[in-house]
Amino acid sequence: MMFVPSASIAYFYFGNQLDDNVLATIGRIGGHSWMFYATQALLGVQILFSTVIILNPVCQEFEKFLSVPLRK
Repeated sequence: MMFVPSASIAYFYFGNQLDDNVLATIGRIGGHSWMFYATQALLGVQILFSTVIILNPVCQEFEKFLSVPLRK
């Protein structure tokens, strides 16, 4: 749901100059501007939070296996 609007906006903005990799296009056409760095930072935040969400069930299973008591 997020990627189709992002790709559509990028195509509207860059037109036929858009490559398969939108970040490479931003860096190539616009140079390493604030938009490139903002996109990199937001992708880093997305990866950080998605890693926490993905690892949470694994950590819960380890806690269950090791009989870690629940906090109240």
